[in-house]
Amino acid sequence: YHMVDGEKIGVSVRPDGLLYPEKSVLGIYLLLKNQKDHTQKDIELEMTTPRYNLLTFLNKFMDDYFSNKNPKGIYLWGPCGSGKSFLLYKFSQTLVGKGAKVLFAYYPDLVRELQSSFGTTYQEKLILRLKQTDIVVIDDIGREANTQYIRDEVLGPILQYRVDNNLPMFMSSNRNFEMIEKHLSETNTTIDLVKARALVERLKFLMKEYELNDKDFRNN
Repeated sequence: YHMVDGEKIGVSVRPDGLLYPEKSVLGIYLLLKNQKDHTQKDIELEMTTPRYNLLTFLNKFMDDYFSNKNPKGIYLWGPCGSGKSFLLYKFSQTLVGKGAKVLFAYYPDLVRELQSSFGTTYQEKLILRLKQTDIVVIDDIGREANTQYIRDEVLGPILQYRVDNNLPMFMSSNRNFEMIEKHLSETNTTIDLVKARALVERLKFLMKEYELNDKDFRNN
């Protein structure tokens, strides 16, 4: 839930599995399959929000995924507080409710976990889960301290495995593809544009880039 003007606002899951906003004021809107559930005013509000295309895409992904059509995920980027993590988390819950196996991870914490477990069987099992889980959602990539080891020995093989096996992936970030390429090229010891570009090409294969450019709901 989010607090908006002192009011508790949330998003629920409809019986047909679609994401459905309890209150339009939060700005988490959706093109519904049954418009009778919305007033004309609600529909007009949805038509003007940056979330309209995004949530329509997420519902289309669910339709295609559960019809075995191998759809692409989404690389969701935009300013802090615009609701990227919240939306992807609720989306992940919806997928789990419909029977998918989903791994949702906050990337800076995931990187620290992988580094602290270096060389252990736990690390190997975690990397295997990131490779093989039906749908992986990585939250806030680009906020971590990038290292050559994580980029080349962990993230690269995970992305390649998912590319080879048509396993969908979602990410959120404050950086677009161009900016994340620059971030991934720079470690504490080297700059390698070639390896970073190869990673971003895999990201583009797995995900469509989408900008969620909206106000800061966290601080407003």
